[in-house]
Amino acid sequence: MNRIEIKEFIKENFIDKLGSNSCSQTIRFRFKDILQDIINETLYLDNNNFNERLYHIFNNLYEIQKCECGNILEFLSFHQGYRNYCKKCNKPFAKLFENKDNNLCDFGCGRIAQYIYKPSGKICCEETFIKCPNITKKFGNEGEKNGMFGKKSFSRDTLESLKVKHPILFEHENIREFEDHFEVTCKNCGKWFKISVNSLKTRAMVLEVGNKRNYLFCNKECAESSGLYRLVNEPKVSKKFKEYHWKVYIRTEYYVRKFRDKIPNIELRSIEFPLDHKYSVREAFDNNVPIDIVAHYKNLEIITRSLNSTKRNKCSITLEELKREIKKEESNVQY
Repeated sequence: MNRIEIKEFIKENFIDKLGSNSCSQTIRFRFKDILQDIINETLYLDNNNFNERLYHIFNNLYEIQKCECGNILEFLSFHQGYRNYCKKCNKPFAKLFENKDNNLCDFGCGRIAQYIYKPSGKICCEETFIKCPNITKKFGNEGEKNGMFGKKSFSRDTLESLKVKHPILFEHENIREFEDHFEVTCKNCGKWFKISVNSLKTRAMVLEVGNKRNYLFCNKECAESSGLYRLVNEPKVSKKFKEYHWKVYIRTEYYVRKFRDKIPNIELRSIEFPLDHKYSVREAFDNNVPIDIVAHYKNLEIITRSLNSTKRNKCSITLEELKREIKKEESNVQY
C-alpha cells in the first residue's frame, strides 16, 4: 500500500480510534502487512513509535522534523504533533544587547533593559527575570499580591488530629507530643523514643486492617531480642508456613467432600464466591492451632471475592468460639 491507500484504510476502520493505543495494537497484531507498509513509508524514522509514523503519513511529512538550531524535535502525540522548539531553544536565555533607544524593562520595574530573552524577545534589566525588582517585590515580599506570605504550605499533624483520624492507634500505643516531634514507648524495653508521623500512620494503617503484630521498637537489637519481631521474608518461617498452609488445604478439601451438606452455600463455590476460613490460616499458624481445627467444616464459609480480598488475615470468629462449635458438633457427627 502507498500513503494514500494507507490513509483510506485507517479512516475506514479506525477513524474513531485514530492515535489511540487500541488502533496501534490492532494493526500490530491483526494487520501485520499494513504495519509493514507503514514502516516502509517512513523508513527515515529510526524509532518504533507507531503514532509518529502515522502522523507523518497523514500530514505528508517525508523527513525527520528538526528545530531551527538543527536538533531533532520531540514528538508529543498523533493529535499534538511535534514541539515547536527543541529543549535547548525552548529555554529562555538572556543575552546582553545594545539598547540604543533606552527601552525599559518589559517586567515593569521602570529600569532600562540590558538583556534580551530568546526566543520570546522580551527585554529585562537583569540576566534572570526573577531578579527584576518588580518580580522580587511581587513574589518575594509581604503584601496583598503575595497571598502565601507567612503561611505554611501544609498543616502539621498533632496529637489531637491523630486521635480523630486514627483512634485505634491509641488503643495499642503510648504516644506523647513535643513541639517538633512525637515519641512512643518501645514494645520490648518500654523506653520512650522519637518517631516520625509517617511511621505512626503506617502503624495505624496495619492496625486498621487487623494486623496487630507490627510492633514499634526503639532499635533493631531490641526488636530481635523481644521474640516478637520477624522478618517478612525470613526463610525458615516462610517455609514452615507454606508447609502448614498446604496441609490445611488438603485437610480442608477432605472436610468439604465428606461434610459438603453442612457448609452453607457450598454449591456457589467459584472464583466469584471462594471458600474462606473464618479463623484465618495465618492466625492459626502463628498460634500453633492444630490443622484439624482450622480445616474443620465449622470454620468454612462461602463469601464474595471482594470480601475475601479485603479480609486478608483477619478472623470473623475467635478461636474459642470455633472450638465450642466443633465440640458441639462432635456429639452429633461420627468421623
